[in-house]
Amino acid sequence: MKELAKSIYRGYPLTATGTLLLIASIYLLGMAFGTENLYALVFAVAAFLVLLFLTVDGFIQKFRFRNLTPVIDSGHALFARLNGQVRAVHLGDQRCHYFYRFHFRIHGKFKAGRYAFFRYSGEGSSPDGSLILVPMNFPYCGYGRLKGSLLLRDVFGLVRFYLGQDELVETTVEAPLFPEKAPVHFQPASSMESSKKLQTSEEEKYYMREYIPGDRLKDINWKSSIRIQELITKISPVSPEQSHLLHLDFRAFSDHYGDSPEAILHLNYLKSWFLSFIHVVHRDHPEYRFRIRTPAAVHLLETGDDIERFSQSLASLNYFIPGQEATDPDAPRTGERFLFTTSYDTRIASFYQEHSAERLHVFGTVRGKDREVRFLPDWDLSCLPGSWITLRHKAPTRLPAPQGGNLVEEKLRLRLV
Repeated sequence: MKELAKSIYRGYPLTATGTLLLIASIYLLGMAFGTENLYALVFAVAAFLVLLFLTVDGFIQKFRFRNLTPVIDSGHALFARLNGQVRAVHLGDQRCHYFYRFHFRIHGKFKAGRYAFFRYSGEGSSPDGSLILVPMNFPYCGYGRLKGSLLLRDVFGLVRFYLGQDELVETTVEAPLFPEKAPVHFQPASSMESSKKLQTSEEEKYYMREYIPGDRLKDINWKSSIRIQELITKISPVSPEQSHLLHLDFRAFSDHYGDSPEAILHLNYLKSWFLSFIHVVHRDHPEYRFRIRTPAAVHLLETGDDIERFSQSLASLNYFIPGQEATDPDAPRTGERFLFTTSYDTRIASFYQEHSAERLHVFGTVRGKDREVRFLPDWDLSCLPGSWITLRHKAPTRLPAPQGGNLVEEKLRLRLV
């Protein structure tokens, strides 16, 4: 029954406006015969002929373009709360009749939380098939298996014809980076994982390494070797230096059933904060590696490509129930660790005890009035939330501070309208 209704809907050629015009023409035609009103007869016949012409011409073009296949360009990443983003659709060297346009509509459910779905609909048009730009504006990061529908419409909005079958448009919306400033400043020297610390100048740290049998004698830095009682070899500036490892935890936990708008806001802000931290460190210290533990898995990031892939994985990460997180038996219990969390994390104190031998740098979001954020950044109605927008979960206004570490809080206030 559902498939039958869908077939009827897709095969019906008139839009809502066209249907109203058809009803009006029938009414005027009846009035003309009942009252012998010539004007009503003229308007009814004219409206009926316009609809008939557009419908017949549309069916002819639908048969002509029956094998048309849209090609969707999905090579560019999409980011939340960033205006002007589009998906390009190509149809080849095709051109429709006068008064008609090719339309491509991307629509469906977009998931931003465990049970937090948005209903998305974006549409673009073009008189030919060379390029159709469909706007893709999303208020939050997440993942959606959307549908792409190719239609033929007239410029008056009276008729529309579906061409071919719907295309699957898998959409991952990543968390945006903070553009205004570097979000975290720290001295990572104490958080390195290295075999030795060379007491040399900054230049020597980056362009020296321990002597390896086979190195040329003229490459040995005798001055530094005498000072530290170990042979040190000069290496080229383009050679890779010793790699260092940073341990990071991204804790997205909540005891509540479902996700409230405020919880979604905190999670999205934390994702941006976390990714900004990684990008800033990688930009300033490209030799550093990251061992990241999220509730879902453990990741090792070594290159920029690894970071880009992790950004897509993080985009669709939702809250987990505490106790369901991934384990990392190989994680060290000494040194430094960087922790990102929200005030919904009720077991943060247990995490502190588990990692009491480490120096913890904690970055968390809490409820406050320092930064006010609108739930929907603009009045674009292409992405609308469901009934979950009415959920309310009280979030604490403070996070406990770790012993021997430091705590940085970002206070967020949600503004629905």
